[in-house]
Amino acid sequence: MIFRLSHDTGEAMKPDKSLRNVFKESERWLVNAAVEGRLDYYMGMLRQGLVGSGRLSSPARSDLDLLGHYHGHRAIDAFGKGDLLALAQPLRWAIAYRSLGFRFGAMNPPKGNDVVQLHEFVTSLKAIGPALLGEWDEAAGNAALLLAYAEAEQQRNAFPGSERHKRWGKGTHDAFVIALLAQAFDLGTTYTPENPLIEAYQGLLVHWRTTDLATFQQAMAPAVAFHLARGRYSTDKVEYEFNSPFDRVFPAELLLVQALRQRDGLPAFASGHALVDAPWAAISQLPDADQPPPLLAQTLARLQADYPQFR
Repeated sequence: MIFRLSHDTGEAMKPDKSLRNVFKESERWLVNAAVEGRLDYYMGMLRQGLVGSGRLSSPARSDLDLLGHYHGHRAIDAFGKGDLLALAQPLRWAIAYRSLGFRFGAMNPPKGNDVVQLHEFVTSLKAIGPALLGEWDEAAGNAALLLAYAEAEQQRNAFPGSERHKRWGKGTHDAFVIALLAQAFDLGTTYTPENPLIEAYQGLLVHWRTTDLATFQQAMAPAVAFHLARGRYSTDKVEYEFNSPFDRVFPAELLLVQALRQRDGLPAFASGHALVDAPWAAISQLPDADQPPPLLAQTLARLQADYPQFR
């Protein structure tokens, strides 16, 4: 499986070998989705919410997530087949649907005895998607919203037995993303993970701005190893950070580092590992795609009309 970076240069890069089964799984998933008409069903559910009376309610967030999941599988399939042109639309649409779903869910942080919360691990990855595409206005808004949500969650679960140390306070990539966004967007935050940030990300947080290639790759290596080790489906007994196939193939927390370095004019260093370097090469050369789907624009307009605080 070879990913063509450029028709002009003929350069090639192979995605990480550990992802082979993920590519096969996405191909099968898409075949089944076509037979079952999942895309039409997901879109129909969201349209049903849009024509309903009253303010758009929380089920629409699930519909947005499902559409992001669908286009995420399309992006995985195109990336696995090395088709840069076919990758452009689904990758952009997956990120857009996931980001809008995040914003809808995060605009009202949990308070008191609220039981509805955004899920740890996947939420921060949805929030940072726009940054990977260089959509910095949306990325900045998402960063502020994520920090505010994490702070509210921390306050709500500041009691013995909350098990925050297994969730938002675990000290893995959520803590890394929040700390990195605070640095990159100059945002203050009171968020503190229950467990200290793990070493796999601590070095990268310290050295992500380095101008020394060896230092950068040494900082990236343990973060890559952690992502690979924790990229699998969660079970009843173990909750893995990177449960979603999309997040396994496109390691957003690591690609965010590359995007921020590009934004800041830092040297374009390779990480030294295909898990990061292959998708980043694709994203760096991603062709223009169709405009966002009308349904996404309609949902955004409805949210802005229904919720004055919506960003």
